[in-house]
Amino acid sequence: MDRIADGLGAGLGMLISVLDPAVIVLGGYFAHLGEFLLDRAQDVIDETVVAPRVSRCVVRLSELGFTSAARGAAQAALDRVFADPTALPAAR
Repeated sequence: MDRIADGLGAGLGMLISVLDPAVIVLGGYFAHLGEFLLDRAQDVIDETVVAPRVSRCVVRLSELGFTSAARGAAQAALDRVFADPTALPAAR
């Protein structure tokens, strides 16, 4: 678990250094394992971030469950249908 937390923290630290997000939400496996990883990953993030900002990026765990990414992808695919139901091909 420590190796995973170290890798997660290093990766997130690089992303934070480049993108400067206010919040990062971890989903999927990380949502379930986050309580075991988050403290150590945060320590690595603090060491990795190139130029710490005045407001520190918050890393949170998703509360939407393991399938949140699949549900988000389904929503993105259905947005076009909801916007224009006539965009679907006619049934045969």
